[in-house]
Amino acid sequence: DWAPSGTDLVFADAPGYNAGYSVFLIRRVNALTGVVSLIFDGGLEPVYSPSGAEIAFRGWTSSSHGAQAPGIYAVRPDGSGLRMIVKDNQWMTNYNPSWSPNGASLAFNRQTTTYDRKSAYYYTYTHDILSAPSAGGNGAKVTNLTADIAAYVLLTGWR
Repeated sequence: DWAPSGTDLVFADAPGYNAGYSVFLIRRVNALTGVVSLIFDGGLEPVYSPSGAEIAFRGWTSSSHGAQAPGIYAVRPDGSGLRMIVKDNQWMTNYNPSWSPNGASLAFNRQTTTYDRKSAYYYTYTHDILSAPSAGGNGAKVTNLTADIAAYVLLTGWR
């Protein structure tokens, strides 16, 4: 994703993927100099906030930078100020964050898994698009924007 300034790109990198292990790194590259910097160890799907002050991403694993659980996080472009916005749990996976144009909210996809012993496959999945205040934190109100669609939905952007 491009920084609003147009000078940097942020991307996810999997340097060991073809070697049989998955370490996902969030990196920033300066488009003018080609200098690449590590921002976060253990994340995917990075996107710049409209102001460029933060990058939201899907936290994938515990890491040396302090992410303790999978979920949607935000961090400053220099790698400081890590904070959780929405936490995953055993039955819910949040991914693919997208900032609102004013930066006050994030929309994201959620897959919810339900265990059903009566089902032929035992597990059923629902997919929705939700939003939450970008400030995150405990008690943050999460709103389901696509409830009752009961189909696979994919958030592509918020404009």
